[in-house]
Amino acid sequence: MSLGRIKTLLWHNWYFQKRSLEAWVDVFWWSIIFIIVFGFLAIYFAQNNLVKTQIILMGTLFWEIARVSQISISIGVLRDIWSRNLSNLFTTPMTTAEFVISQFIVGGIKSAVVFVVVSCLALFVFHFSIFQLGPELAVHFINLLIFSWTAGLIINGLIFRYGNKIQAFAWSIFYPLQPLTAVFYPLSVLPAPMQKVALMFPLTYIFEGARFKLFTGHSHIEYMIIATVMNLVYFGLAYIYFMKMFARARQSGSFARLES
Repeated sequence: MSLGRIKTLLWHNWYFQKRSLEAWVDVFWWSIIFIIVFGFLAIYFAQNNLVKTQIILMGTLFWEIARVSQISISIGVLRDIWSRNLSNLFTTPMTTAEFVISQFIVGGIKSAVVFVVVSCLALFVFHFSIFQLGPELAVHFINLLIFSWTAGLIINGLIFRYGNKIQAFAWSIFYPLQPLTAVFYPLSVLPAPMQKVALMFPLTYIFEGARFKLFTGHSHIEYMIIATVMNLVYFGLAYIYFMKMFARARQSGSFARLES
């Protein structure tokens, strides 16, 4: 593995980012709109209940961490496919692992920047500081990133397996998890069968644990451990799946046909 090649890939992403209005809109525009809309909606429905307002704002901020990173990873691959540049990249000594790591780094950087921007917006407009979660915030941030990387690997694996006909999954498949994983409300709100499904996702434990912190002021260590372990297991499986789909695409020739 070469740090130099990873750095080159990061520059490759940056040069595209700074010249593309669409890329800037994808990074900042929707996140800012979401925090404003959900913030005022929370104030209206919570009827001056501070904790309920904070829960919705926190859910929005956390969701944006995962959403921005996942979309960055998936769109990053699609962008190279659309520009017919993916084959060019892989004619170089660059390895698949280096390509994947560079996408993770780009997704993490974008998520961090967006998180800071919308957190400041939440602080100045709604007087809510996400940093009241303390050191626990760092654990949740990392877990959200890992989950987004897992989702990105699965989606990219599907793209390499089935081609451009499922490219809409890159920006749509993540959203069904929002109501299922109890982003804005307690898990107990969901019907019992849905609760069992929700508990299969690390996101549920992340949001439940963060709400517990807001309600009680204490960290839910058990939920943080469960979320971390599940994340690592799912990430490992997703990475294996992606590598198999990538290798299969190259062997079958469908890799080259992606750009046709």
